[in-house]
Amino acid sequence: MCSSDLGAAALGFALQGNLAGEQCTGGAARIAEVWHDAAQTRVSERLATLPASERAASEPRVLGGLATYAEQWATMQREACLTHQRGEHSIAVFDARTRCLEDRRAALAEAVDVIAGADPATLSRAALVVAKLPPLARCADVSALTAELPPPEHPEVAAAVVVQRQQLARAQVLADAGRSRDAITAATAVRAEAEHLEYPPLTAEALLLEGRVAMGAGLLADAATALGRAHVVATAARHDAVAAEAKARQIYIDGVYFDGTNFGQLDAALGERALAEAWVARLGRRPDVQALLANNIGALLQFSGDQAGARERFQTALKLSAEDPARDPIDHARGYLANIAGLTVDAAERARLFDEAVQLLADKLGPEHAETITLRLARAEYTHDPAVARPQLAALCPLLLARRADSYDTCVQCYARLGRIDDELERADDAARSMASVGACLDTEIMEVDRAPMDAERALADGYQSLARGEPQAALVALARAEQIWSPMAEQWWIAPIFADLQVASAEAQLAAAKTK
Repeated sequence: MCSSDLGAAALGFALQGNLAGEQCTGGAARIAEVWHDAAQTRVSERLATLPASERAASEPRVLGGLATYAEQWATMQREACLTHQRGEHSIAVFDARTRCLEDRRAALAEAVDVIAGADPATLSRAALVVAKLPPLARCADVSALTAELPPPEHPEVAAAVVVQRQQLARAQVLADAGRSRDAITAATAVRAEAEHLEYPPLTAEALLLEGRVAMGAGLLADAATALGRAHVVATAARHDAVAAEAKARQIYIDGVYFDGTNFGQLDAALGERALAEAWVARLGRRPDVQALLANNIGALLQFSGDQAGARERFQTALKLSAEDPARDPIDHARGYLANIAGLTVDAAERARLFDEAVQLLADKLGPEHAETITLRLARAEYTHDPAVARPQLAALCPLLLARRADSYDTCVQCYARLGRIDDELERADDAARSMASVGACLDTEIMEVDRAPMDAERALADGYQSLARGEPQAALVALARAEQIWSPMAEQWWIAPIFADLQVASAEAQLAAAKTK
């Protein structure tokens, strides 16, 4: 080829590149239909109703997070288009990436609407909603996208499925906003439409979301039912991603489900471990599902007393999550990092892991966000030096008391732990005040499922409070009341530390009573 031919060829490629670039500029306009000046104003005005300190922490994370997500969406959409135009990706891959991005566009639209119209309780979760928007990186994972089931052959059914999947993306945002019932209702509507369309893969996806949301809301019976059905329907439909995730979640539910009297069957749940692992292996390279299963098996092993096995599984989960560009930062911090930290023997390494987790949540949500405070409480719980743990708890407990309507159980945990530390440090007056605050934590509406455990916690705290005040007979009465509430569950694996606590407190009360005779 002569030099003039080379020049002509180069010009041709340049013109093709420019044409492709012109054809791939629609992403910015498309995402601007969701995130624009009016949407930003709506969100900003709603955030302005927060208390000043909460607004200062939330506003930059919410507005900045939404803007960044929109910008990254447009960039990824353009990159997907250009890659296809250059012939590097087939039309099937481009379509899969486009469907993935459209699901995320729907999630962003829902996040804007939810935050802009939020009530005070939902508004306090605004930063969490943004942080948990579905990861855009998943839309660049070609191997995962090409492993998905192809869309339905009938064009009208395929179009309807696209719309319904976007509804599922919106439902997940509702769940992250704390609107679990609304999310389950939306998922149920998608399931009904999937059955009308006679497209089982979508039915399985809707069931999985129902189970996932119910699980997060503590509706474990509902979660077990939905996840079990999701696994069966997905298996029949050859929808491996749903079948694997449903099984990974189901074995955890089977092991820990509490019906008010009995906990789940750990041995039976661990017996399903090989099947769950087989499903995840069949799925292939999906670090998010691999990490989820490793973590859940680790939790079951921990509950069964196999600390070494649990530690190994938690380490695996953390490594998989850390290497996953599409990881959920909130789950990574409060789940994988916190779990391995709790089983780390070396005090310095344990503190480092907890600090990393707390810092990640503080960066994403703010230092006094409910999720961050809960993780700070876990760090204090695992600080074995009482002199070091006490100031951590003393700073956290009043924050939880102020938010007891949403976190009364965590508030109880904080003050009960602080009271025990005060007792250990021989600060009797402080111990009595801390235990009295347990009752203050419960001065709010208590969910029916929590009523018996919280009554027992109150009685236990009353016992400790009476002990600290030098009233052993009153302590014995309160401790007996706590034991009576817990007794129907005495054979369950999780009750042993509680009964040990009761026995220690009762022994102390009996000794004190003997000295007063």
